[in-house]
Amino acid sequence: NPTSVALSSSSFIHYLKSFSSGKSIEVTKQSSRVQDEFRDGAFVTPDVRRVNNDFGNRVTTLTAGLSTEASCAQRSNIVTAKKVLQNISSKSRWSGISTSESIVPVTSPTCASSRRTPIHITIEIHPENESSLKSKRLFESSLDRLDKKITLRELATIEGKPLSVSNRVLSVTCSINSTNATKLRFNRNDGLPLFIIGQNAAPKGEFVGSVGEIKNWLISQDFDSSLFCTKWISNHYRWIVWKLAAMERRFPQCLGRKYLTYQHVLAQLRTRYEKELKGARLPAVRKILNKDISATRMTILCVSQVLRFRSKQKDGKTHTEVRLELTDGWYSLQAVVDGFLLGLIEQRQIKVGSKLMVCNAQLVGSDDGVDPLDDCYDSSKRNCQVLLKINSNNTRPARWDAKLGFVSPKYNHHLGGTFLVKSLRDVIPDGGAIPAIDLVVCRKYPKLYLEHISDSNHNIVETLHLTEAEEAERLSEHEARHQL
Repeated sequence: NPTSVALSSSSFIHYLKSFSSGKSIEVTKQSSRVQDEFRDGAFVTPDVRRVNNDFGNRVTTLTAGLSTEASCAQRSNIVTAKKVLQNISSKSRWSGISTSESIVPVTSPTCASSRRTPIHITIEIHPENESSLKSKRLFESSLDRLDKKITLRELATIEGKPLSVSNRVLSVTCSINSTNATKLRFNRNDGLPLFIIGQNAAPKGEFVGSVGEIKNWLISQDFDSSLFCTKWISNHYRWIVWKLAAMERRFPQCLGRKYLTYQHVLAQLRTRYEKELKGARLPAVRKILNKDISATRMTILCVSQVLRFRSKQKDGKTHTEVRLELTDGWYSLQAVVDGFLLGLIEQRQIKVGSKLMVCNAQLVGSDDGVDPLDDCYDSSKRNCQVLLKINSNNTRPARWDAKLGFVSPKYNHHLGGTFLVKSLRDVIPDGGAIPAIDLVVCRKYPKLYLEHISDSNHNIVETLHLTEAEEAERLSEHEARHQL
């Protein structure tokens, strides 16, 4: 956003000197009139003009445009020089700017007709001090971008070492999982999590979070009620609450008591309505269940539940069948695993929260597919008709910060949409087909033919290994004997 600020020349130069930590600063003023205007206070808008590399010394030239409108300057005197420098550093980044980059100078709308005279400020950064300045700049810019969209890895860098969760996260947030997320209720006043239905008695006071209240809110926001149903609301409410609670527990210092709020849940529901229902951009699991796209496509899914179904056999023994509930953050499906994956589940190497990269999977149980919003579909029940069959050779653990959903084809188009098995040691016996493997042929042997010589009792008395030429000679001799 265009920003216009006012400051005096002495405070501006002093702040630049303190920030540069002793680096040489040269200020050239073109006229005494400019000095007077700068001293009295004026609007400053930074404009990155060029970056020159001279034998390892980086020189950044900033051009600041000044306005002489006195009334506008008086209204802007409350802005400090710190904001000026933050504005400059966020736009110029001080380093890593190509010579073709430039920022168009802006002028305050209240002072559009005022005169602007440039002041050239040259800051010289020496190589021995550049690394420390760069690390400081990256850290400060990361903190300034907390209100913007950043990656999980960047957030983990800001968070630092894991700290105690109990001091920064509400106790009700720590007890949220994928099964009880739909029962969470929020405080109507501050929007923070209040209690989970069934675990605690309803406290005194007003609370919100029921499906009916959310539906009424969506209708009040002029959303088309014919596009969504109560199951759509409860389904997305479940996954949104579970995701926000997990994020708070993972980053308690940055997101504690700030991320899981009723307002944030409603904002996420609005986004999902715009994408899925209004924009018709269906998520991965729904496309797979609808059979709009093949289940063999590489997908990253998260384990939301480890389902254990017990049944008695005829001999009286109890048999336990283990399945996984996998989700892309929007919808879920039930998956059956092979013996090797079952061993990893028992060893807790695959558990709730683990991310799996799956390819060459099979959707069994329905020829025409099913919609996850149908009343007959429930991915957490034993009688779920539609199952995703995955095997160990086509399943790998994904990174903790991997984005859920389909993997972009640009990463694996040369492998036919699958991932590469790195070595023969990674091939698991009885683990299904191998998606792709890169082999190097060290030596090619000629074709050999095996011949058994038997006696009259059909007992093998001799075994010969013949080359292709010897086999052709034997074959011609055999044909000549039969022709006679």
